[in-house]
Amino acid sequence: MNITPLDLTGTPFADVRFALCTITPVQAAEYLKRNTKNRKVKPNTVEAYTTDIRNNAWLLTHQGIAFDATGRLIDGQHRLIAIVNAKRPVNMLITTGWPVGGKNKTMDAVDRGCQRTIADQLGLQHDMVDAKRVTHIANGIASICLGVNRPQKATTASVIEVCGLFKSEIAWILARPLKTQGIKQASVAAALAMLVQHYPKQAEIIIQRLETGAGLSQSDPLLLLRNWLMSDGMREYPVTVRNTVLNHCLEFIDGRTMKRLDNDTNTGLLRIAKLSEDRVRKVCAIYGGTPPVEIAEAIAEAAPTCKPLSAAALEKVKTLGRVFSNRDLSARLDDGANAGHWLLNWRNYGWIEPCGLEWKKTDKFGQL
Repeated sequence: MNITPLDLTGTPFADVRFALCTITPVQAAEYLKRNTKNRKVKPNTVEAYTTDIRNNAWLLTHQGIAFDATGRLIDGQHRLIAIVNAKRPVNMLITTGWPVGGKNKTMDAVDRGCQRTIADQLGLQHDMVDAKRVTHIANGIASICLGVNRPQKATTASVIEVCGLFKSEIAWILARPLKTQGIKQASVAAALAMLVQHYPKQAEIIIQRLETGAGLSQSDPLLLLRNWLMSDGMREYPVTVRNTVLNHCLEFIDGRTMKRLDNDTNTGLLRIAKLSEDRVRKVCAIYGGTPPVEIAEAIAEAAPTCKPLSAAALEKVKTLGRVFSNRDLSARLDDGANAGHWLLNWRNYGWIEPCGLEWKKTDKFGQL
């Protein structure tokens, strides 16, 4: 391919320069000091970029950061903040010298295109069939493992990782398309995907009866579930839908009858989380977190052997502040997925206590 560069001599772009550079966290922090006039930072975008960087999923592309002729940062603040948060260097394109004057500004044309969705990327770049539904199901599975309504802003890389962990289960769902109103929502499909590995025969019956309504008796847990999903369930939060699906499906699997809907407990979720412990931990690690405490408690019996109360452990995490997050602890462990188990031990010993969405050390911290 022949490329003929422009002669920019005498134009406003004569001083524009491009360079591929390694940006360290320290350099990123320095560049951010030049971020004097920009749009409001979007935390979800920063979190998504940080996750990709920590998972070694950040790719070098033609998009990077840009400075104008005065040295002001005009593009790339989210990328730079993510580098600082991830504490890892990233290779990126840097452009400098963009003109400041004129009726139209450089930033008038930046970030105005039609954004590719994750489904677009999976379909176009990874040849994934039914990419939109796969993305929704994978995000639903991640939400179950993380104990949230929706995961933080997902990325193509995080969805691919989740799909790899649940490849056969997602393929099973796609081979049995749900079409009935209320039953077809992704939250239901994600819950069924968590069930099928452990109860394949029963899951086959469940998906048929939920979809068609055939063979359901008055006290059947699946009848209560189906009626609710087709009416009120459509208006509930995803986490409520997933919990209710798991509660009723497991009651059906155990051969029990039900007289009323169980949509206010998470007993089914905790049971499935324990059965799927390894993958639950791995999904949480993909998103840079750990299982919520209640899930960590449910799977504690099967947790990998670690010694969060030892002197060596305390030495490893001595850089933790008095108030810290799950992610702060996870970043200091060789296997970040075990952070939930450590937190559970520390809480049981009275070393830490909840502090909003984070944890606070007590005066007993480190005392055996």
